[in-house]
Amino acid sequence: MSGYVDRDLDADLSRWFPDEPRVEFSEPVRPVEPFLARLPHDAATALAGFDRRVRSGAMADLLDIADWSYGFEFEANDCEILDSDYTTRLSDDDVWSIGCDGGGNYYVVLTDGRVALLFHEEQVIEAHTRYENLDVFLWSVVRHRAVRAGVLGLAAVEEDFRSLGQPGALAPEIGLLAGLSSKKVPRFPVMKASGTRTKERTLAVIVREVDLVGRGSTTTPKPGSGRSQLEGRLPFGPGQLGGELCGIQADGTPA
Repeated sequence: MSGYVDRDLDADLSRWFPDEPRVEFSEPVRPVEPFLARLPHDAATALAGFDRRVRSGAMADLLDIADWSYGFEFEANDCEILDSDYTTRLSDDDVWSIGCDGGGNYYVVLTDGRVALLFHEEQVIEAHTRYENLDVFLWSVVRHRAVRAGVLGLAAVEEDFRSLGQPGALAPEIGLLAGLSSKKVPRFPVMKASGTRTKERTLAVIVREVDLVGRGSTTTPKPGSGRSQLEGRLPFGPGQLGGELCGIQADGTPA
C-alpha cells in the first residue's frame, strides 16, 4: 500500500469520480512543509503528494476539504487538542488536518504518520479508529465513497478491507466497513442548517442493537466514551455541528 498517493490515487479518482467537484480554497492555507519535516520519510512523501493535489485542484472533494478543514490552525482558533489519554495536550505542531468526516470531526495526520480522527465533542484524538498511514487511509476512503456512489461493488473490496486490518475501517458500528455492510443505513437528501439545499449526501445513522422500526432505545454517549451507540454523519461545517467549540462560525471564519 505504500506509495498509493503518487502511484494510484489519480487513476482511482479518474475512474470512479470523474465528475466529482475538485477541492478549491477561498482563503490561503498555511504551508505543509514544516509539518513534513516532522514525519517519517514515507509519511512525508504521501502527505506532500496529497498536498500538491489538494492545492492544485486535482483532488476530488471526498473529505469535506476546505480552507477551514485543511491545515486548520487549532490553536489560533482556540481549539484544545487532547491525545487519546485525555490528558496530554497537543499542538498544531503535532497534527495536520486533512479534512472532515461530515459530522464536524477532523481527520488528522499525526507525527508518527498515522491518521486519526479528532472527535470534536471532546476535542480528543480517537485511539480506536486510526489508520496506519495516509496511503492506506486514502485507499480506504476512495473505495468507501465509490461503493457508496454505486460505482464499485462491496464484494470487490470487502476482503481487502479486512486483510488490511485498519481499525478505522473495521471498528464496530462506526468503521467505514460497518457503514457499508449495514442494511440499516438510509440514504437521504439533506439540508444545510442555513436552509440552502446541498447535493445529496449519505445520512448514515448507525445504532447499536436498535432496529430502525422502533425497537430498543438509544443513549447519549457518556463523556470519555467517544463515538458510540449513535453516530450521525451530516453535511454541516464546523460552526454548524460543534465547531463553535473552537470559535468558528458556519462559514469557517473565526467567531
